[in-house]
Amino acid sequence: MNYESAKKQLPLAYTPNYGGQIGTGPCPGNLIGGNALNGKPHHFVLTFILPYIEEQALYDQIDTQTTTPLTNWNYTALSPTKRTINNDVVKVDLSEYLCPSTENRPNTYTTDYFTIVDITDAGYCGLIEGAGLTSQRRNVDKLLGLLQDTPTSLKKCSDGLSKTFLFFESAGRPINYDRNRNIIQTGTGIVNGLMTGDYQWADDGVYAVWGNSTDPNCPITTVMNCNNYQGLYSFHSGGGNEVFGDGSVSFINDTIDLDTFISLYTRAAGDIAKTSN
Repeated sequence: MNYESAKKQLPLAYTPNYGGQIGTGPCPGNLIGGNALNGKPHHFVLTFILPYIEEQALYDQIDTQTTTPLTNWNYTALSPTKRTINNDVVKVDLSEYLCPSTENRPNTYTTDYFTIVDITDAGYCGLIEGAGLTSQRRNVDKLLGLLQDTPTSLKKCSDGLSKTFLFFESAGRPINYDRNRNIIQTGTGIVNGLMTGDYQWADDGVYAVWGNSTDPNCPITTVMNCNNYQGLYSFHSGGGNEVFGDGSVSFINDTIDLDTFISLYTRAAGDIAKTSN
């Protein structure tokens, strides 16, 4: 909220932005040209908000702007402007990004919190709305979350900030857990039970698109606590703590109705949920 107040826009979910085609209209949706590429280095929202959680000194050491060369979060050479090495600077465990209910994982530089930017059009249309699991119809271009890869503001959240998710728990990284909290030893991006990427707080690959999971046991209709790689997951009994657009935190039961959860996820779909648990 302090970031938005200072910058007059919400922080970007990640950089660079996605420039591919995007869907619009009612299911199954039509593809149209995407946004112009901004060409920024690879960084994640948790880096952008560092100055607003009393981590200004850390933020000042990270080069998020240089494009020639691209000073990505894991850039291993000396920044031409900061005179620091991003890959070294971000190797720090930040308690603000770790859930105290999750086991300690020192020197992993991980995060238990992430954001979801979108719901897959095909997954939503085919397995949710098309399967009769919604009480209303939504245009696929309305399946967007509060944080995006292009500039947006609180004003674009017409469904209400207190009724729209902002950040989610996805705890336990880089260890990969299944629905029974057993360690998944192998899989896409998994080696010996550990994620090979997409788990450090500075990594732009931490963000998720709901429905992109490659785990066949965790389809798009599974809300949480099935797989903590690209999925909502907590070490709390019966649900997880999720952050809303007004800065509040609520415990969301893992038995929440699917359509209600989607209503709480979308920012401007005209589908305001009556409950948040």
